[in-house]
Amino acid sequence: MVAGASRLARFNIQVNPQPSNPGRPGRKYFVGLPIPAGAAVVAATIHLVRGYPILHWQLAPIWFALLIVVGFLMVSTWRFYSFKDLNLRNRRPFQTLILICAFLGLLVAFHNHMLFIMSITYMLSGVFTRLSYMFRRRPPQPAEPVYKEAPQPR
Repeated sequence: MVAGASRLARFNIQVNPQPSNPGRPGRKYFVGLPIPAGAAVVAATIHLVRGYPILHWQLAPIWFALLIVVGFLMVSTWRFYSFKDLNLRNRRPFQTLILICAFLGLLVAFHNHMLFIMSITYMLSGVFTRLSYMFRRRPPQPAEPVYKEAPQPR
């Protein structure tokens, strides 16, 4: 909850809302993990374990780490895809319809696992985007020294 409140407060006090992260600024990306997505990670994890998040005390550090990671990603300036540019009004081929139906069938049949996989995948997508940007980015090349030619004697 503290990370969610900090995320909301950051946009109210931020001078420059455009982070220097991968991707073009605009509607295509969220800056930081959106609060509903962070809540979905926690809720899907609880749903995966059927409502009993800590059966053994050994699992407490794993839960704590998950909450810390989700909180960090919510207040970070890492970019997460927003799906706002996804156009569902165009005509789709029959194969796409079959894939959507198969996905919905898997979601109904294996809802515990599928919701967890979907939420973790979305959370990790921003992490992988940021890591690939960091490894792809080239360090700035040092400028070559400029040598002035000495005047020729006449």
